[in-house]
Amino acid sequence: MLPEPRLARQIVETLGQSGTPLSKGVSYYNAGNESLLNAIDTHYLGAYLADGGAVFKLVVGDYGAGKSHFLYCVRDRAWQRNFAVSKVDLSPKESPYDDQRRVYAAVASALIWHELGGIAEDEQGLGRFLEGTLRRLVAPHGLDLADEGAEDLPEVRALLHTVATTPIDSLSYDKAIQGYLTALLRGQTRRLEALERWLHGEEVSPEDMRDLRTIGVTEKINKNNAFKMLRSLCQAVRALGYTGLALLFDEGDRMLSIGGKA
Repeated sequence: MLPEPRLARQIVETLGQSGTPLSKGVSYYNAGNESLLNAIDTHYLGAYLADGGAVFKLVVGDYGAGKSHFLYCVRDRAWQRNFAVSKVDLSPKESPYDDQRRVYAAVASALIWHELGGIAEDEQGLGRFLEGTLRRLVAPHGLDLADEGAEDLPEVRALLHTVATTPIDSLSYDKAIQGYLTALLRGQTRRLEALERWLHGEEVSPEDMRDLRTIGVTEKINKNNAFKMLRSLCQAVRALGYTGLALLFDEGDRMLSIGGKA
């Protein structure tokens, strides 16, 4: 199967000009690593991880050896298995390993909303991911999220019930996810903005927190609880109907070597 013409031109032009892999359509020009990708797909994405397991793999290679390209291939395999994916470009200043809050914030901001098989550009951010997940249930009925009747659709009610009854480590995180979905359905713009800042690990104002406390969001995301919040994000993603969450950290090997020398 060939890519549609617009994507094919983008692939040829991008590779011809810089050699840097285009983030979309890598499967159309990927070669030489299928056995490794098939092993990851069969033994992890399609089995162990789908059953609720967790695993860490480190890809090591010289600059230009194809590490980013390989991560794009894993990303596409994960999407085919109904995983949510966050691809984070690590840096010592913006998302260092030793600051868990900033790592969480980078993961939440880089979470990708992707329509499998669609031609639309991918979008990033936990807020956009939640909106897309909800809109995918509402749109087939000819409704927008805030339209009357959207909240009462059986699919929407089932999703909200599952999220509300799934055990999540942080009660505040659980309430924030529920609150964000509800605010989307009720057109509560100010609360959406406050919850998006909170869910992305950004600074929230005292006014934001006063409102969020009314729906049960009492904690702030900080260095001390960020790992728990990241674990809660993984649990919430499964509650939303996805197989799991794939975290792809680019430049991870370089960050580890920097950390080892520090």
